[in-house]
Amino acid sequence: MIRAISTRELRGRSLPLYRLDGTPMQRSINPCALAILALRRGDVAAAAPHAEAASAHARLGEYRRGVAMGALVQADIHARSGAAAAALEALARSKRGFGQLEIEEGLNREFEGRVLRLVGRPDDGLVALEDGLRLAAQFPVEAAWLQHERVLAQQARGDPEAARGAARDAIALFERLAAPRMVATVRAMVPGMPPHVPRRRDARPLT
Repeated sequence: MIRAISTRELRGRSLPLYRLDGTPMQRSINPCALAILALRRGDVAAAAPHAEAASAHARLGEYRRGVAMGALVQADIHARSGAAAAALEALARSKRGFGQLEIEEGLNREFEGRVLRLVGRPDDGLVALEDGLRLAAQFPVEAAWLQHERVLAQQARGDPEAARGAARDAIALFERLAAPRMVATVRAMVPGMPPHVPRRRDARPLT
């Protein structure tokens, strides 16, 4: 018989697996992932030490991608904490790093869009998000989170109709990914969304 596992229990089981001994690159990637997961939950306090560890290991191992990603996560943390100047400085460092590596990803544009929105530049943030959607065209998870951020950016601009449109796109993607909690989250973000239509029981998540 399969026993259901709570999110807390699952987190407790998986966390030690991320704290492995390995190369500086590996030890940078894992805490960076934990920092991103914490930010997804809105837990800035939990994200900060993971982000600091990720950046430290990346610098130690001269893992340039990790250094750039660490700066991007730090930019998000600074922006959520109200430190606009530090957020923009970290964002600029990250963009320089990724630019030198010629790396472009939807996830990076999502973070950039959020940082710009939080420092009071939602129009610039939307430009980054639109570029992110182009990059994430074949990656539905990234596209869903980009659309989620577009909802917030349009709300920050004071455009409720555009926010509803972005919400519909985000909901459609999260539905295809079988992510009901995120569907509910997006619906709660925007007043006046149409009633939820449950997925068929035999529907399969998008892979």
